[in-house]
Amino acid sequence: MLLSGDETEGQFGVFTSTCPPGDIIPTHRHDDTHETFYVLDGAIRLFLQQRDGEKVSQVLRTGDFGFVPAGIPHAYRVEEPTRLMGVCSGGFERFFQAMGTLVDDPQADTPPFVPDGPRMGAAAQRYNMEFLHGFEWPTP
Repeated sequence: MLLSGDETEGQFGVFTSTCPPGDIIPTHRHDDTHETFYVLDGAIRLFLQQRDGEKVSQVLRTGDFGFVPAGIPHAYRVEEPTRLMGVCSGGFERFFQAMGTLVDDPQADTPPFVPDGPRMGAAAQRYNMEFLHGFEWPTP
């Protein structure tokens, strides 16, 4: 967490994440939260459903931005080891804290913490986020 909604009068939060390559982050939406992703290093594939219903995906590489407006179903898959910075509507950055676990001294070799389903569900409910189970994305 670099900056929270508490420090921006509720306007936005800024966070960074170090992500190992792997499975798709489950499809979800948050009706009152906008998200912007900036890839500091690496690559992710961002999946989203446009307002007209069309499902699209795009690989974001080092230096690329991705934007997901509030209410838009989306998911992403980390294609290679990635560091990214995210900016979201103020308060939603706390979702990641609620879902994660604190470490005293994060290092590059610290294994990622993957929360279980109940923990993810509780954080989603608390921060007005909905996981969309069974949502299918076209194969890129």
